[in-house]
Formats: sequence, structure tokens, C-alpha cells
Amino acid sequence: MNAGTIEHNLAELSARLGTYARLRKITVVEAVRHHSRKFSWFLADELKKQAPAKGAVRSAALGWLKGRSKGVFVRESIRYAIAKKYNAITIAGIGRKKKDGTRHGRSWMRTKKTKFGQEFFGEKKGTQGKKKLNLQALMARRELNLRESGRGFMSHSARLRGIHSLSIGGAATWRGRMGQRTATAELVASGDEASMQIVLGGSKSKFGDALQKPAGQAAINRALRATIANLEIYLARKESEAAARMEN
Repeated sequence: MNAGTIEHNLAELSARLGTYARLRKITVVEAVRHHSRKFSWFLADELKKQAPAKGAVRSAALGWLKGRSKGVFVRESIRYAIAKKYNAITIAGIGRKKKDGTRHGRSWMRTKKTKFGQEFFGEKKGTQGKKKLNLQALMARRELNLRESGRGFMSHSARLRGIHSLSIGGAATWRGRMGQRTATAELVASGDEASMQIVLGGSKSKFGDALQKPAGQAAINRALRATIANLEIYLARKESEAAARMEN
């Protein structure tokens, strides 16, 4: 499914919202709010189905390491957190920048200590249970744990909590655990028309990029179809009730 199909589904949903609002005796703004929330929850459910199985992310990475076919990239925030936890200062310095803005080189296996006023370098290790791991292993473990815990990130980011509470002209921003923007929404209304302008993703989040891929586009389309189907259940019931009244 492509973006054209998404546009078609959006147009179909919009065409039904007016009828829905009239039958429920609510404003179009209220109808838009209500179904914006439903769409976000349907999208979250669709993306949850695409999430890796529990343990799959860690197993894949461990397979790379075991076969030495691929390493594991550890983000700088984790490298810094582990080094700080075990009171380890790298030879070059963690996270420091040179005056020209470039980073210092890093040596994660060796740490700088001071003893009797003299500096010396030695191996720094942390203890995990009964097993001692060097800093590099500790950092890799933390990275894999974080990746594993984030396997439901897409689904979580799509669930736009509170979107149904937006006032006309109001805007909202949703952020991930690291503070990155994952979605924004703005409710716009003029006369008898209203729209919810939703932007999924942000400059520092991969959420939007993932939704641009075929699997993400398909999930959006299925969520739109589910929202339309849910709305049509109500419309069909109201039509049936009206037909019954006509017969009586």
C-alpha cells in the first residue's frame, strides 16, 4: 500500500465524520477528536504486531558477536553512564570535545587511576553477579538491554494519549523516554469544518522514518480502515434503527 491509498482512506474517513456528528448530535470538532484518538490506538495495535518477539533483539545481537561477523554499536550516553558508574575515566576522556568541536579518541578498556599522587593505567572491571566483565562488555550489555526494552517503541509512540482533549487551535507534542519528539498534533477548525493535523516522527526520532517504509505504510492503512470500520458500525446501527421506526 502506498501514500495514495492513505490519502484515499483519509478522504473516506473525513466524508463519514459529518454524518457521524449529525447522528450523534455532536459537533464536527468533537467527532474529529474522538476518531483521532481511535486512529492512534488502532495504529498502536498494528505496530505492536510488527514488534520483534521478546528476546529476539538480544538473540540476534549475541549471534553477531558470537560469530564475530558484526559488532554492536554502543551509543555515547551508555558509554558515559557505565564509565561514570564504575568511576572510570578513559585515557582520552568520555564525551569531551576539542576546541574545534571534534571528539577526542576513546579507549574504553583502559582507565585512568591515581595512587599516591601518581597516575597509572589499569584494567577496570565491574561485577555482574559472580561474573566480572570489562567496561566494553558492560557497555554492550546495557546497549542490548536498552534495545530489547525498546522493541515496543513504535507502538508506544503511536498511542497519542490526550489527543481527544485538544482545544481548537491547541497543539500537543509527544516525546520518547530520551526526550526526542515522536509526534505532534494540532486541532484546526473553521466554520463547520475541522481537522486534526498529526505529524508522526521528529528530527531526532526514527519513528517517522520507520512509518515511511512499506510495513509502516501498511500499518497506517490498516489503522485507517479499522477506524472507518468502527465508525460504520455506528452508522449502520443508526440506519437500522431509522428503518425500523419507518416501518412502525
